[in-house]
Amino acid sequence: MRVQTEIPELAEHLHAIESTLRANDGFVADDFTVREHSGQFSAAIAEHIGESGRLLVSYPPELRVPMWHVQWADSKDSMEPVGGLDGFTVAQRTLFEHWLPLVNATRRLSHVRTSVPRFAVDSWPLRHHLADAGYPVMRTSPAELDPRETVIGWHSSGGSGGAQPEGEQNTGPRWQLIPLKHLVNHDPTGANQDPVPGRTAVATSASSSESGTFENYGDLDAMQLLMGFGYVDSRAELVHSVPVVVESPELGKVAVRWRAPRYGRDVDGDAAVAPVSRLARDVPSVTDEDGQLTLRHLTMRPDNRESVARLLAMLLQSRAGMGSEASRAAAERLLDDLLASNLDYYRRLDELVAATAGNAGILAMVAEVSLRQQERLERMWG
Repeated sequence: MRVQTEIPELAEHLHAIESTLRANDGFVADDFTVREHSGQFSAAIAEHIGESGRLLVSYPPELRVPMWHVQWADSKDSMEPVGGLDGFTVAQRTLFEHWLPLVNATRRLSHVRTSVPRFAVDSWPLRHHLADAGYPVMRTSPAELDPRETVIGWHSSGGSGGAQPEGEQNTGPRWQLIPLKHLVNHDPTGANQDPVPGRTAVATSASSSESGTFENYGDLDAMQLLMGFGYVDSRAELVHSVPVVVESPELGKVAVRWRAPRYGRDVDGDAAVAPVSRLARDVPSVTDEDGQLTLRHLTMRPDNRESVARLLAMLLQSRAGMGSEASRAAAERLLDDLLASNLDYYRRLDELVAATAGNAGILAMVAEVSLRQQERLERMWG
């Protein structure tokens, strides 16, 4: 593994993590490159540029560190454990102890507080409007939220799965630290996040190079990336509809409830089991909820308006008894109304940002994401 960092002591900790993985049935490619610049980590490769499916990191799941056991000091500036490490294996504890300097030396807590909207946005009108986009956490005061949970979540997996062991109190998400893998960022051209069944692993995609190697975290738009990861995206060619309700002369009220899942779901909707099929990504599922026709999700892409219009036209034919030509025209009008409602949401977001004082950095990020969303909506479906 190769390390390039502006904080020299971090190289020692990264190589210690590499050695621990290798000593415990793990693999780390010699050309896997970890970079740190201005407190931000990224990953790249140095050999076999453009080759997809090459293994970079792999280790057994036993090396994932059970972060839900850890108790933390109430420190504003650093992650300081005060208990909960006794159940760790020797390898897990070693990995944990070399991970801590990575997050503390790069001031991840401060980064979260200033770049993630749930912590950085103070204005209640703006918070409530962001909540209306499908982020209910924005209705909670930042003072009641713990940025340590966000830092842990960024570096872990498994936050929503599994039952608590018998006799153990449910204290929150069951995050498991995934060393080295957590340094590989998201890109829509990135590799599958689970390339090796039964192992924690990182592989290359065709876009991997000396500049970067990425994983694809699933179907994420610019708003999701800002709200969840605190950065402004320039690559994702999709926009998930915000929750909106429009009035259709033929169907009555039609609501969009939420975003499409990032991954496939099991029959109960609880667990990610497979990538979403192209059809499921492009076409929303339709239900009746309290007498209201509901699109459980609607995603706008450069090439899917036609397929969504066909679905709605068939729905109009079956429910309203319309002919094919009339149903298609009505479907297009409904899509125009849904598009307009989304644009109205972002225009109101622009107004609230302009009227808000405070953290100029996060306000600029929200404004830029709003602009990108509007541009993409107009370009793809306008």
